[in-house]
Amino acid sequence: MSVTAGAESKNEDFRWQLGSLGFELSPASDSSLPCSACTITNFRPLKPPGAAVLGYRVADAGSGKGMGVFALKSFEVGELVLTEAPLVIYPRDPGDLDSDAMFDHLFASMNAADQKVVMAMANCKGSDMSPFEGILKTNVLGISLPGGREGVPDGYAGLFPVMGRINHSCCPSVVLRFDWETFALEIRAVRPIASGSEITGSYVQDYGSRAIRQARLQASHNFVCMCTEACGLPPDRSLLSDVRRTRLATWTQDHLTFESWASNMGLPDDLFVRENREAIRLIDLENFQIDSLVFLANLAQGYAALKDPENYKIWAAKARDMAIALLGPQDPAVLAYTKGLEDCTQDKSWGRRGEYREVADLKFERRYGSRLRCVSIMGGYNEGVAGGR
Repeated sequence: MSVTAGAESKNEDFRWQLGSLGFELSPASDSSLPCSACTITNFRPLKPPGAAVLGYRVADAGSGKGMGVFALKSFEVGELVLTEAPLVIYPRDPGDLDSDAMFDHLFASMNAADQKVVMAMANCKGSDMSPFEGILKTNVLGISLPGGREGVPDGYAGLFPVMGRINHSCCPSVVLRFDWETFALEIRAVRPIASGSEITGSYVQDYGSRAIRQARLQASHNFVCMCTEACGLPPDRSLLSDVRRTRLATWTQDHLTFESWASNMGLPDDLFVRENREAIRLIDLENFQIDSLVFLANLAQGYAALKDPENYKIWAAKARDMAIALLGPQDPAVLAYTKGLEDCTQDKSWGRRGEYREVADLKFERRYGSRLRCVSIMGGYNEGVAGGR
């Protein structure tokens, strides 16, 4: 495979990106080829990936689904199910590189054992490309390099053999997140997982109706989803599911934001938390907890604003666990919830509703003077006569 001047430049840019992340190429790397077209064994993270959590097994999933991943223990929300380093990584847009030669090199650079693992994976791409390329494009996960330089592509695809065995469900039990600190994929629970149950992810993380989801999955992965929790429901229950997901799809546009509620004394004190508890109820009915963080965060913030420590701790703990799953255990949001759970008054929204009320009361008194008595009932004002008149 020849390398053009442009490709050589891309090679150096990719080396620079990896170097900025604390990675270096091993001496065995083929310097005549773009390092983005090497197996991941040619990259040596200075901080090695964490040990895999052996809480799963790969087995036949039945019902024509092929292989699947099953839990060997129970997992709680936010708990790490497994970690996995990519076996292969390559640019999603190879640009002026010869993509056929790139895939040939990728395959040739793997040892026989890895080749066997990859070639046993599913291929939904048909005969338009080589079996190896089809398997990659069926199973890879998109990852992006943080930072980089102008004109340098940051979009890459990584192959994770165990992750590739996780079957789709429209009610997923795990979420996938690539951790650049360890250069490995983290898979964490977004709802409780019982020992022995199949671990599922979502290939289309949206609130589309069953018909829309099935059409998208047919186009992208060449199968019709019949997951028992959503797509396999009888017609009447499927219609109810579509209605709930349609409501959730536009929930944040159709309902109050925190500030619009907290600052409006004409609204009931509990309106914001009632709305978000209803959203969580719908999410739980749909088993689509993967998209619940915004509502959990709203509930923690709402109860903080109301100075309700008991409910704040309940919802802040749930928000923290979901943030761990979606964002990672060291994300600032996780650290903030942890701090708030230790001392709820440290939450930046603590008492905010009362602060807005004090400001509103002061403005009311300044505007109307002593002839009016401000009485706050359900967040509203009643007019009175000063001095008993």
